[in-house]
Amino acid sequence: MPVNSLTTRLVLLLTLTKALTLTAITVVDYLSSRDRILQDQEGRVESTVDGAVRDLEVRLSVLEETADLLAEVVQTGNYSEAELTALLHEAVDDRDDLFGAALALHPPFASDPVRGFAHYYFYREGEIESRDLTQGYDYLLSSWFREALSRGCLLYTSDAADDL
Repeated sequence: MPVNSLTTRLVLLLTLTKALTLTAITVVDYLSSRDRILQDQEGRVESTVDGAVRDLEVRLSVLEETADLLAEVVQTGNYSEAELTALLHEAVDDRDDLFGAALALHPPFASDPVRGFAHYYFYREGEIESRDLTQGYDYLLSSWFREALSRGCLLYTSDAADDL
């Protein structure tokens, strides 16, 4: 068949038209599929993030309730410092999602008003450790103690662990 024949030209034109049509269909299908996949993934990510936020809010709420309960017990009870230390240890030991907690008394309310009372329980390598914050650390000058004292209420912070 000569190249200039009508049949050859029609075959080439139809082949080219089919190729262009298939290419256009493939491109449109790719773009719409990509958009659907991206929207689906965005929805999954948003759902996962929302779930994680709700989980963290619940955990933080439970931790705040634990701290509030401990503060209420300390304020309403007449406990020795040994009993307060035991309560603090128990509070940290009962909560796997709590890294640590400190209980500090204003020196006039401590058994030794010069030294004061400040105890800190925390997890290190899966074990509970404690630290007496009156030894080698002036908790009275720490921002977390001064802020709680000035507010006159319990203070939730992660900054204190950085100071220790």
